[in-house]
Amino acid sequence: MRQNLSDLVSGIPQLEIVGLARDGVEAIDGVNNLIPDVLILDIHMPRRNGLEVLRMVRADKSKCVVIMLTKLADDFYRRKCLELKADYFFDKFTEYDRFVNLLKSM
Repeated sequence: MRQNLSDLVSGIPQLEIVGLARDGVEAIDGVNNLIPDVLILDIHMPRRNGLEVLRMVRADKSKCVVIMLTKLADDFYRRKCLELKADYFFDKFTEYDRFVNLLKSM
């Protein structure tokens, strides 16, 4: 999925990839070191899950836009991510087109 997202973002002229992470620890390090404008997270990630990363990013007062893109898109996780101040939440399977349209509009 990470490679698919990389290919997608690379095809949108106004966006530039500044980093990719294999797990939640790398994602947190990347946010701290690279200071991205947009962060795309999945809930299911090794070492630190997306909820932990989201919580840490918001605790650090990062201004980046956080987009949750996950297959764990039930009401519980949707509410939890929005409570933790995710800017957007998309189901990988049913809302992928909406996610792509959002990226293209940024």
